Amino acid sequence: MTETDARGPDRWVQYFARRGYPRARRLASGMEGTVYRLRDGTVAKVWAGRAPEDFDITRRLYADIARHPLPFGTPRILDAEEYDGVLVSYELELGGSPLRSDGDGRRPARDLPRGRPTPCSPSCAHWPPCRAARPCGAW
Repeated sequence: MTETDARGPDRWVQYFARRGYPRARRLASGMEGTVYRLRDGTVAKVWAGRAPEDFDITRRLYADIARHPLPFGTPRILDAEEYDGVLVSYELELGGSPLRSDGDGRRPARDLPRGRPTPCSPSCAHWPPCRAARPCGAW
């Protein structure tokens, strides 16, 4: 269990309120951390176990992917900071529904395919930041 999964008062909601987001609320937690809605269109991600000094390559990868027209939303990082040794990124909120749902927020009747990952885009292997990060492990 990460600190962002703890029950009780959420110190991150309190932190974002002090930073000028009094209506901040927790949206979801996952393997990478916890996402908070700060206001319409803006979210913050509190990363679990991600070193702030290693975040630049992720920012470059996301920015490079965002320059290409894709049929789905990709993260767009507005800013990032370290607070008390924890990486916090500020991003545009992604619309739509999670990939692991049937569009209504419920878990699909079948699991998505597992096994060897494939590149997130056919040209992903040719983008220098993507090749350097090897996010999908396909090469």
